[in-house]
Amino acid sequence: MKKLPSIYKNININPKNNNKTKSIIKEENILDTIFNMTHPYDIKVIIKTKNKVIEDYLIDRNETTITPLNSEKINIKDIENIQIKKA
Repeated sequence: MKKLPSIYKNININPKNNNKTKSIIKEENILDTIFNMTHPYDIKVIIKTKNKVIEDYLIDRNETTITPLNSEKINIKDIENIQIKKA
């Protein structure tokens, strides 16, 4: 068999170290689920923050904040718990 030049060799043969990627926040997974649906504003959520509990529909999300229907921006770092309210 002909030896290939080194640029064609696969150097990533070791398994990934998943211990470095465990910093995913549970709330972000729920937010991903909500915003990946077709109409996130149809899903009522209960958001518990450090200061209050908000029961509303989500309409917008960026890297640091989410915005419910009442247009009050909520910092994602302040969220303690998010639940999808069942109808």
